[in-house]
Amino acid sequence: MSGGLPGRAAAAESLLEHFFEQSPDAILIADKSGTIVRVNVELERSFGYTRTELLGQPVEVLIPERFRLSHPEHRRAYGERPKRRPMGAGLELFARRKDGSDFPVDIMLSPINAPAGGFALCAIRDISERRLAQATLEATEQSFRFFVENVQDYAIFQLDPDGRIRTWNAGAERMKGYSAEEIVGVIFPVSTLRRTAQAASRNSNSKPPQRRDAARMKVGDCAKTARVSGATSPSPRSAIPAECCSGS
Repeated sequence: MSGGLPGRAAAAESLLEHFFEQSPDAILIADKSGTIVRVNVELERSFGYTRTELLGQPVEVLIPERFRLSHPEHRRAYGERPKRRPMGAGLELFARRKDGSDFPVDIMLSPINAPAGGFALCAIRDISERRLAQATLEATEQSFRFFVENVQDYAIFQLDPDGRIRTWNAGAERMKGYSAEEIVGVIFPVSTLRRTAQAASRNSNSKPPQRRDAARMKVGDCAKTARVSGATSPSPRSAIPAECCSGS
């Protein structure tokens, strides 16, 4: 029985070594002085260094120069209260490649207690693609908002998952008579509202608005709106009462 323990221990160590080297994140281990003592294959690939170049170097070699002076103090503070946590929570973090280029990262720190002393394991994830996707999405949403807000010939609005109106463009205000302040937050279809005196006054000098007795909307308008807004509510005809679908 005892003869099998060394074999199992060696197998477990080999498995841990495999996980360390094959991790999709760049990983390094540093001692209390901030000296790099281990790196994995992904860190070599991400940063452009060989492990021979990094072993024995301070971790600051992987940090952009503009942050290097303040990092030893952060490292010292972590050594006094080591625990598993993200580095720089709430901050934008950057790492530096061998060629001098920076890239955005997420970093997770974990303390390691070993007979040889205390160490810190640092897992580094390149989030360049995530940042790019986020910036692209924000630009697309901004362009869509600009388009929707400036459309005058179509009533375009968006519903939240509960069927409440979330956005209401200028075309909807002109065609339906309700301002965004009046209608946002109301459950669609709008079957109980009546035209207010203020709405009637706003439209008195423009094209006569559609009838809003019972606030009816033609099913064509509803379907057109649903297609543009991409709402996740039920299909226009199934979500609209009979009096709304009948037209006005």
